Amino acid sequence: MSKALLVHLLNEAKELGASKATVYTAMPEKYPAPNRLYESAEFQLVGKRFVWKKAAE
Repeated sequence: MSKALLVHLLNEAKELGASKATVYTAMPEKYPAPNRLYESAEFQLVGKRFVWKKAAE
């Protein structure tokens, strides 16, 4: 169902003139399902982000 909705929304966006679609997923190792969904809809991974955090001393 999620893929059908995503494909429908992408088609609607294309009809409105969109030529690109970008998604950002946080914590892919903890939540792999969104990544599988986007891969199944032919999205391609184009980069990775790293978040750095330093504890207060």
